[in-house]
Amino acid sequence: MARLSIREIVGQVSLEASMTTSVLNAAFHIFLPAMPDPADNVWEEIRWYLEDYATRDPFSFARAQRVQRSLRSHGISLALEISYSDATLQGLKDSSLLILIEYEGGFTPRMARIHWEVLENVELWPEERRPSIVSVVRRTKPTIEQDTLSTNFSVEGGFSQHNILAITARPGQANDIPHRLVTRSILGIVQEHSVPGQCPSSLQTVHPGTFKALSSSLDKHEFGHFDVVHLDVHGLVRDGQ
Repeated sequence: MARLSIREIVGQVSLEASMTTSVLNAAFHIFLPAMPDPADNVWEEIRWYLEDYATRDPFSFARAQRVQRSLRSHGISLALEISYSDATLQGLKDSSLLILIEYEGGFTPRMARIHWEVLENVELWPEERRPSIVSVVRRTKPTIEQDTLSTNFSVEGGFSQHNILAITARPGQANDIPHRLVTRSILGIVQEHSVPGQCPSSLQTVHPGTFKALSSSLDKHEFGHFDVVHLDVHGLVRDGQ
């Protein structure tokens, strides 16, 4: 799996990026396409589309289509800029790509407002540099205080490992992607970041991802056992749920 790390450097127009694969490690810069002003109504429209459209305004189809076109255009511009920002990205075609977005805690840079997750739609990437699968992970770099707190936990206490619960609610029909594509990406990240000599991270999957199955999985462990709960859902809204 190829890994593309992107972070913002204060005072610079471009973003600093590094590409890591099994055969190379390259550093370069990415210049982002023009973004709407934070005060622009487009941000509220996107929030409405992601949070309210399905559950509150399911008949506002024309409005939803406008937001879809906006997100698609944004994704195409972003994928185009990234894929041609450095020659080393020629090898992206048909590969698995992890995009790691890093920024410091307590600081909200412009890159944090970008909808990086649209890049997970591989159809938006240029065909000649189109990965087979893209996973986007946002990570906040801990402050000094946060980093000090995180080192207080001991291996004996079991806090050095990461327990991940992945809930997959995909029907597996012809128009859906196989649920294993997503869980395979998560497993790759877990294996890549496992530290030799320490308690290994664990990944538990719930499929079919029903509420009953999720509750059953959580009840089998003590409160706080899972560090990360990943929701990979593709269902429908029925009776407001």
